[in-house]
Amino acid sequence: RLVGGTSEYEGRVEILHDGQWGTVCDDSWDLDDANVVCQQLFGVGALEAKDDAFFGEGSDPIWMDNVQCSGDEDALWQCPFNGWGDENCFHWKDAGVICDQSPAPTATPAPTATRAPTTTCRASCDQTFKLILKTDNYPSETTWSVTSPCYPNSGGPYSQRDTELIEEVQICGGQNYTFEIRDSASDGICCGFGDGSYYLELNGDVIYSS
Repeated sequence: RLVGGTSEYEGRVEILHDGQWGTVCDDSWDLDDANVVCQQLFGVGALEAKDDAFFGEGSDPIWMDNVQCSGDEDALWQCPFNGWGDENCFHWKDAGVICDQSPAPTATPAPTATRAPTTTCRASCDQTFKLILKTDNYPSETTWSVTSPCYPNSGGPYSQRDTELIEEVQICGGQNYTFEIRDSASDGICCGFGDGSYYLELNGDVIYSS
């Protein structure tokens, strides 16, 4: 979400993690990062990336530091950064953006701008999503993420070799969630050089197995 601007298209960048809104540090913050935010919230590009708490200082926590987006990511949390809450920053360095409000030229009526919903997010959720991951011989390559408009979460890379790890996320019924698991070396987490595997459970039922 954007906070402190004169319109909904500008403001201090805040991201929801672990049920709490927090800010983003302006270390390495540039137009590529701002573009990802504006595309995620409104489907438009960014005009400016603002630093030094241009839209005012937020409050704890500072969730993201050293964000380095390429500009092609679908969501800010998909960009490389130090890790949730891993920062050496101050709120006087809170990052902000100014998004383009100009409608894109089109022969048909422009679609309604989409932003991350805030009113439909629940304080607690009763659906349990579980990832059971057995790492291979190269576990530091493996990361995973679960995202929805209200609840982004991620884990890894993992340091243990040939170890079973269980990650559990509480999610809300009636929302769409995207699950993604990545192997940065592209040699496969379940085959090739290692013997890693994973499966997914929803409320105790296996819904996918590698």
